[in-house]
Amino acid sequence: MALKHHGVIRVVSNVLTKPANLKLAALAVTVAIAWLTLSPWASSPQSLRFDQADKLWHFLAFFTWGTLVAVSWTRPFWQLLVGGLVFGGVIELIQPFVGRDAELADLGADLLGSGVGVWAGTSIRSRNKRKHGTEK
Repeated sequence: MALKHHGVIRVVSNVLTKPANLKLAALAVTVAIAWLTLSPWASSPQSLRFDQADKLWHFLAFFTWGTLVAVSWTRPFWQLLVGGLVFGGVIELIQPFVGRDAELADLGADLLGSGVGVWAGTSIRSRNKRKHGTEK
């Protein structure tokens, strides 16, 4: 039986409002980012190639990471931002040892993405706290 569109949204919403599920999602995204950025680079599909496309992918990955981490863990904005910087920095330091190129521009995209994501996540967390009177 296929779920209707609004049913899928309700299921996803219910799953992502539980703190334990959010932490698992954040962990899964962390592992996925590490694996994708530390694996030998495979060429992206032709339709996804353009100059500096990898910076967009770095931004989007770390935006997702920052949002999930900020919603999942109640830490000050600056601590989460430092976490994004350390995570991106460690990746860039390891990449030359796994046949990848370390780039300062990638680290910048990571920091920008995690910063915007952490801002979005802390905003969501604050809104939920005001709405429900608890940390969610």
